Amino acid sequence: MGKRCPEEFNPWPPFVDIFASVILVLMLFLLITVVNIGYYAQFKAKTAYTGSTEDPDAMASEESSKIKVDYCEKREEVVKIQKQDEMITFHKVMANKLEVDANRSLFSGGKSAGNAIAYAPNADQNNFDKQSAEERERQVLIKFENKEIFLNTSVKQNLRRFVKKYKTLKGVEFHISVNDPQSFVSKTLARQVSLGRALNIKKLITNMRIPKTSIKLKLQNENPISSKFGTVIIKAVTK
Repeated sequence: MGKRCPEEFNPWPPFVDIFASVILVLMLFLLITVVNIGYYAQFKAKTAYTGSTEDPDAMASEESSKIKVDYCEKREEVVKIQKQDEMITFHKVMANKLEVDANRSLFSGGKSAGNAIAYAPNADQNNFDKQSAEERERQVLIKFENKEIFLNTSVKQNLRRFVKKYKTLKGVEFHISVNDPQSFVSKTLARQVSLGRALNIKKLITNMRIPKTSIKLKLQNENPISSKFGTVIIKAVTK
């Protein structure tokens, strides 16, 4: 048998395999490094712009929600104010109409003040005449004896004396506060009666040449007084 010649060893194929593997590993490492650098740069840019590490989309969504809530709350306040203005306007018209009717009844010689008694079909003249006005230090307390809105002649005279007494003071204001009557089943109706009384008294004071800016209505009394038919307090306050 013939002898076989040993083949010469070629180192290049394994070298190429190893070198390719090293190059692939380096490329993978470089790719990971580039991705991390890009993410870090984006994070730093977002932090520098917003001043926060939170997601800007989440922040925008939260801000939008706050704006919507504020808008709804303000809209509810506007609607509430409009309803209050409409209610005040309605009662002003009603008070004017009832006062005109009462004056017509008095000038016509009628003894009954029934037209001047609003929201009270069962109120009688005796209770209307029992209204009282108690003058204290710089204030008048008017007590009602039924569900009437307007004042009788005696109380009107006491109110005029009180206003004339203090209207010459410098910077004087007349504050009108009410206590709702407790005899009504409906609080809304009781508040309407109190509002009508306050507007009527305000008009009486205005007719005495007192500027409207010097007359303040305070439907919530600081020191409420429990009364079956309600009370009105007029205070002379100096600035």
